[in-house]
Amino acid sequence: MNTALAIAKEVAKAASNFGIGYMGGAVGKALTPDDARKIVKVCVYVGSWAASGAIAMKANDYIDETAEAIDESIKTVKEAVKAKKESKEKEKELERIEKEVNKKKEEAVKEKIEEMDAKLEKVKADLEAAKENDPMKEEVEKLKKKTAKRIKEA
Repeated sequence: MNTALAIAKEVAKAASNFGIGYMGGAVGKALTPDDARKIVKVCVYVGSWAASGAIAMKANDYIDETAEAIDESIKTVKEAVKAKKESKEKEKELERIEKEVNKKKEEAVKEKIEEMDAKLEKVKADLEAAKENDPMKEEVEKLKKKTAKRIKEA
């Protein structure tokens, strides 16, 4: 139990006990006739003292139970606040990890695109080289010339 609550509990008990004791004395005075014999007066005061003691014990038990309930409520609130803080920290960590993963994915995709672009350029270059070194190219050119010559002759 925290110190402030423990002090408040003890102050409440002291005030309660004082008030109940004062009420017990007032009850004893109010219930004892002035002309009663001393034994009656003693019995009335002892009875009111016993009754006020029993009431004070119950009041103290009530104060203890209430203080414990308040202490449990404080602990519950503290735990909830701590859990919420931890949850927010975990959410921030999750966001950081998600950003890192997305960045790595983007980098991997970019690398793959660059690889594919390089392969495409190589295939284009190979195709151009193949076109220039095509053995049939000369034959095609000869045939074009022959065909053009025949068309002129005809």
